[in-house]
Amino acid sequence: MTHQMRVTRLSLSIAALLATAPLFAQNVTTSAVSGRIVDAGGKPVAGATVVITHEPTGTVKEVTTDAEGRYGAQGLRVGGPFDIKVKSGAGNADQDGVYLQLGQVTPVNFNLNAASSNDLGSVTV
Repeated sequence: MTHQMRVTRLSLSIAALLATAPLFAQNVTTSAVSGRIVDAGGKPVAGATVVITHEPTGTVKEVTTDAEGRYGAQGLRVGGPFDIKVKSGAGNADQDGVYLQLGQVTPVNFNLNAASSNDLGSVTV
């Protein structure tokens, strides 16, 4: 193989690599939120429903906590404000005014207080 053929092949290889580089670039245009939910005793709350609402548009994303009380939601709009509500048998909670940053995972944890539950019990008249 001549020197010129090697240079031509090398040039073509470099050109091919540069042409495919944009395919590997990540264009992140969203944000995410994650956290952990524990009950009043500090134990993880599995199966809690977490509702994440983008207040300006009303867009809603709903996720469920795992066995360790963890949740995560990706692909959310950047900015906010977001309203994050937790609904579970261990209690309910709400966090308003959450703002998310581009390409970042914002942590929002909840410690449910049994008194915050909507369970009013029985009423005797």
